Amino acid sequence: MRIGLSLVFLCFAYFQFSNPMQWTGFVPKAVSGVFGMSSVVLVMLNAWFELVAGLALITGFQTRIVSLLLALHLFGIAATIGFSPLGVRDIGLSIATLSIFLAGADFLTLDAWFAAKKSATVPNL
Repeated sequence: MRIGLSLVFLCFAYFQFSNPMQWTGFVPKAVSGVFGMSSVVLVMLNAWFELVAGLALITGFQTRIVSLLLALHLFGIAATIGFSPLGVRDIGLSIATLSIFLAGADFLTLDAWFAAKKSATVPNL
């Protein structure tokens, strides 16, 4: 699930970088006004966030922190979109991402590799 959801976030980032104007309709006017940025800038910032978080999630770096941030991010998007097909999809994706947070890092992650390396270098007392 971690790898599959990572690919979803990386695809979203790619699509937003490729054609940010196509995504500006999803940015609520109130959000643009609060941050004082154009919708295009907010889409690009979102694309960077999803790219970095997607890469961290696919490699399993800081898996729990990244998956929690992504789940909260998606819950926020779903709340602004409302009860629509896109909102329901984002709620499902956020619950799946939250399950990664609850499960923690699996054995195919950098987190697991770092933990194994750390425990191998700690001497037994």
